[in-house]
Amino acid sequence: GIYQLFLKYISYAAWDEIPLEIDKKVKLKAAVTGFDEGTAVTFDIYDSLDLRAGPVDTVTAKLGKKPHVEVEWTPTAEKLKNATSGALVFTVRAGKSQAVSPIGPVHVAHKITVQIDGKPATTNVVLHLTRDRIQASVTDGKWEAKVPWGQTLVSVEVPDYGGVPATMKTDTGSQTFPLPNTE
Repeated sequence: GIYQLFLKYISYAAWDEIPLEIDKKVKLKAAVTGFDEGTAVTFDIYDSLDLRAGPVDTVTAKLGKKPHVEVEWTPTAEKLKNATSGALVFTVRAGKSQAVSPIGPVHVAHKITVQIDGKPATTNVVLHLTRDRIQASVTDGKWEAKVPWGQTLVSVEVPDYGGVPATMKTDTGSQTFPLPNTE
């Protein structure tokens, strides 16, 4: 006789864009096979190093006619307040099948204005964070820094200007960083 085998499985779970950015929508996607149209699909988002703590958020969808499913989700500071790793993963489930996404690092975008002696600066800047450092070239005093989630600014280095105070204005406030005189 002729036999048919029907498989139900989920594969290719992925973020549509990484790194993830706080307050910026991202799509969570997966390929699905063998499920009926209208089947409920659950996306559970986790701190990548603490899956036992439970999901930081959950999003649901229903399968359509296409062999894939996607949902939009926005990481926010409130949703990630207990996430400590700086990266997320998600599981996507339908019935007894599931798949896990790759790790998605999370960043916070900071719009920064750099001024030297009260004027917009064109210079090199090094931000020293709790676990990393970010180097950038700033033109006309404007820069958007992508800071990894969970890290804080420890110090700022403006190597081109020894002894001149540098003012860094961010979208969350303004700080003046006096630099040591290197002359």
